[in-house]
Amino acid sequence: LADLEEFMNERLEDLESHEQYTIKAFYEAMMEGLQLASLWNDPEEHEYMALEDHVDEIDHTKGICAYRYVVPGKEVSSEGDQSIYQHVEFRNFNDTQGNKLDTCLYLDKWLHMCNSLRPHYHEWLVHYPAQFLKQVKR
Repeated sequence: LADLEEFMNERLEDLESHEQYTIKAFYEAMMEGLQLASLWNDPEEHEYMALEDHVDEIDHTKGICAYRYVVPGKEVSSEGDQSIYQHVEFRNFNDTQGNKLDTCLYLDKWLHMCNSLRPHYHEWLVHYPAQFLKQVKR
């Protein structure tokens, strides 16, 4: 690790500025994590609790953004299936004239994503990784 920063800096010179920034940010976060982890060097002082003895005190039913969001329109159909991890369900919503408004994904009955919420995730899910490509194709 002692030579890692020098090694990294030598290779950054040929990269675009946004790539340099991302790599440097990752490096700094990794080094901070290693420094914090090294503070936990006394196993007697920092012992993890056994998982079976742990009682979860977090209120997982507390209202969150997706819990309060009401999908506009009337639910007209749904399809679902149980995976080995969770119940996956797609619900379709129409307006009062019967036109399709939205399709939403629910995981274990919690709203996860809707087509109408696309602008809220599209930027970071599509545009950010696309900036690292030489050419973006649809």
